[in-house]
Amino acid sequence: MHCPNCGAENRDDAAFCGNCRSTLGQNASAGGGWATPFVDHQTFDHDMSAGDVPYAGFWDRFFALVLDSLFSLLLAAIPAVLLAVLLQDSGVALLAGLLAWSAGVFAYHIGFTAYGGGLGMRIMGIRIVRAEDGARPGFGRAFVRLFARGVFGIVPVLGSVLPMVDGLWMIKDPHKQTWHDKAARTYVVER
Repeated sequence: MHCPNCGAENRDDAAFCGNCRSTLGQNASAGGGWATPFVDHQTFDHDMSAGDVPYAGFWDRFFALVLDSLFSLLLAAIPAVLLAVLLQDSGVALLAGLLAWSAGVFAYHIGFTAYGGGLGMRIMGIRIVRAEDGARPGFGRAFVRLFARGVFGIVPVLGSVLPMVDGLWMIKDPHKQTWHDKAARTYVVER
């Protein structure tokens, strides 16, 4: 079915246009149809198997990483400082503060990645999607991405070089994937 507003091709049972979200006649009034009038932020609008996927570029990803690192450090510092102040008379104040800070950074990256990326990625207009269907990665893939990046950093002798190679790998990759993208089966795409 063609949309009367924008002319885009839609499924025959669609209630709303997948392109402009206009009502598609009798399907919408019947209460049926597979689409909604709202943009579905759960999935990506492109067919991931097609060649027209707008992968995020190196500089967008780089600046998003810098911003997300700053945001995670700042947000994690709040509970860490509060805990250290509350426990200032005990001998474990510094350790408790460091553990709270580490947990906060971990929670920021896992939580935001599961839903498509952190605040830095949102500012840069990019997001993380599953390779198969373009949906949000979820917590499992978020953990794999973070774990893979961390493992590269702790490899003896090569630990200072491998994270850099991981980040630069996307320059030569046809889908602009890093190693941690490949491990988690994700892409980073423009919104």
